[in-house]
This record gives sequence, C-alpha cells and structure tokens, in this order.
Amino acid sequence: WDEVARVYSATCTVLGNVSSFGATKEEALLNLKQAVKLNLHELDKYLQELDKLGNTKAVKQVYGKLFEKFSQLIFKHDPIGISFIKDEYDPEVGTILPRLKDCKNFEDLYSMIYEEFVEWFGDDTGNKEKYAPLAEEFWKTWEEFNASIQ
Repeated sequence: WDEVARVYSATCTVLGNVSSFGATKEEALLNLKQAVKLNLHELDKYLQELDKLGNTKAVKQVYGKLFEKFSQLIFKHDPIGISFIKDEYDPEVGTILPRLKDCKNFEDLYSMIYEEFVEWFGDDTGNKEKYAPLAEEFWKTWEEFNASIQ
C-alpha cells in the first residue's frame, strides 16, 4: 500500500523493478503481470538489436536476476570447459535470453541453446547431447519464471 498515492503497488524485481499499481491488491498484480509481458515483448525486440552489437551489459540490466541465474547455470555445466571466471559465459546468456520467448517447448529451447553455442564456439561446441542437462535446467527456470508472471 502506498500511503502517498493511496493505491496498491506491485513490483517485479527480476526484471529491473518493473512496477504497476491498482485500487486493490489483485488489480495491482494483474496490472503488473500485463506490464511484465509488455515489457518483455518490447525489450526483447530492442535487445535483439543490441545483441547484434554484443551489448551483454544491456541484456544483463534488463533481465537482472534471470540473467544471473542463467549465467550461473552455464558456469555450473561449463559445456566448453572455460569456467575459470564467474562471468565467462555472459555473452552467450546475452544472446540466449532474448530468444527464449520464441521457445514453445523444451525441444525448441534445447535446439536454440545448441545453435547459440555453435554460433559462439564453432567446432569446439561438441555434440548436442552434452547440452541436454543444461537445457533441462534452463527450461525449468524459464517455466518457473513464466508461472510467476501468469
């Protein structure tokens, strides 16, 4: 409850503090869910353009905690064998996140992750099967995120 504005407010800290308000708690949450969906749609278009320029910092800023979680997952799985520095895979996360909205199921996500690694690492990517555990954790995290904004 915001005493000054005399409305309920709701904030999504995962996406850099997207906020909304309403006359009731339910209305504030409904408005926030719509704002998050619109925000993701518009930001994804913008981020895809930035990604072409390699602007990982902008993607990280927009996706916030979701970016951090995906970065941690890739670091943990380390499919290329280069996890010596915490943010080693941040550029890859920066190109994966904007494409997630186009993934309708696990197979789409799995293929997209592999495509991104092939784009980044070429012959060093290895076989697709070694990306399955990473893709499974990505899918679970993505589903949890989507459920939180439904």
